[in-house]
Amino acid sequence: MVAHARAPAAARGAREPPRAAARVRRPPHLRALRARGRAAPARRPPPRLERAGLHRRLGPRRRLELTGAQRRVGCPAAAAARHTPVVGTDAGASAEEYGRDSVEFSRAIAFFDAVYAFAVTLLVVNIDPPEASDWTSFEKLMSSGLEWQLLGFGISFVVIAVFWRVNHRLVAGFRGFSSATIVANLVAIAFVVLIPFTTQGIADIETSGEPLAIALYAVNISCAVLAQSVVFYVARHDGMLADPLPRRADHIRFLNTLTTPAVFLLSIPIAYAWGADAARWTWALLLIIGPVAGRLSERKVARIVAEAANSPERS
Repeated sequence: MVAHARAPAAARGAREPPRAAARVRRPPHLRALRARGRAAPARRPPPRLERAGLHRRLGPRRRLELTGAQRRVGCPAAAAARHTPVVGTDAGASAEEYGRDSVEFSRAIAFFDAVYAFAVTLLVVNIDPPEASDWTSFEKLMSSGLEWQLLGFGISFVVIAVFWRVNHRLVAGFRGFSSATIVANLVAIAFVVLIPFTTQGIADIETSGEPLAIALYAVNISCAVLAQSVVFYVARHDGMLADPLPRRADHIRFLNTLTTPAVFLLSIPIAYAWGADAARWTWALLLIIGPVAGRLSERKVARIVAEAANSPERS
């Protein structure tokens, strides 16, 4: 009977699955260390960084931090990349880039416009209030030196307004700002801010006849014009132009831009040879040369664009 009783028990043991070994529960700190040692699954970088090629320049730790920040705030990849500038990356990484829809782009535009407005406001400082006795007649008021000061104010006001208009048209064609474009803009507005200082030399009745005052003003205007051109070429180099034209068209427009510094620089030897008044009359040539050169350059640009559109390759 014992043998018969043992047989069914052995048969039941053969049919039952083997029991799993008891799982050893480790202390919490050992489980945490084990979890940290495991390799984290690969995460796909945000689409904006992947399209720009920045995911290859960022280290894995930086990519995970960016992706984690995106998930915590619940914003899309474009917003996370826009509000997390690439700083402290590898040596070969490119600089920051801010799109037109970013807050940084709007802040830069507001700052540049404020500087132009501040430069225009500083022109009023060069106008000295006349004495009370000079207000008795219009002729006496003008002979007190106010005439030259108002003339200098009017010239510089128009010049700064033209610079702001040119900058406005340049930025309107940008799809964003790079760090190099921002630096180039800062250099350009630095020369614009100097215009009220050099205006004092040509507006003050005691220094308006000095050739040095004409020379400093002409050099200041010429540097500001060339700096605006540098802004455009830096933006083109960094790919910030929304719809770039053929390079030949840009060269034609640059040659048209050179007419302004050419006229101002030409007035410097004229001021030393024939006086400051003759140099000022030289500036009036821009009223004729500017529109004529502008129309000729735009016709040439339109012809180049049409040829580039008809040809398979852009020049």
